[in-house]
Amino acid sequence: RTEEMDENGNFPSMTAGGRKKMPPSAMQAKMKTRNAMMPVFMCTACERTANDVSHALSRRHFAGDVWSSETRFAVWEDIRGLCVNPKLFPSEGSLYIDGCVKFLTDYSSKILGHMEARLDPESELYEEDWPAETFCADVGVCGDGIASIDFSFAEQKLKGYLDDF
Repeated sequence: RTEEMDENGNFPSMTAGGRKKMPPSAMQAKMKTRNAMMPVFMCTACERTANDVSHALSRRHFAGDVWSSETRFAVWEDIRGLCVNPKLFPSEGSLYIDGCVKFLTDYSSKILGHMEARLDPESELYEEDWPAETFCADVGVCGDGIASIDFSFAEQKLKGYLDDF
């Protein structure tokens, strides 16, 4: 190596962990791409979390639950843990997790509102199904050219482009 060590014994072009530092222009390009893709990751997060919440809603209907402060608390506890559910968002998929956190930050009140309407015997939507795709389109997270990664992957597979998967 021709590079000199700094006063701390590190090479200036390396991180403390020994990996090569990313040049500022590459870091900016990475952040630009990440920000451009965030709507796709939010749509993916919406469909995955709404689908999971829909299943939880079915279980609550089956158990005879109705909306109450206790039910709201239990539902909120379920929702809070969705982004760290490895079945929905593998830990190596940090962009998926970031999309989930942003989605839940922005839309958790809408999720709770939809749950309440379907568990409130006084509501027109009481015991109605809650298709994830419909919810995500209705709240504006998906649609207008934004599709989830899961949808895009399935579409490509149906067209035969991903026959090896």
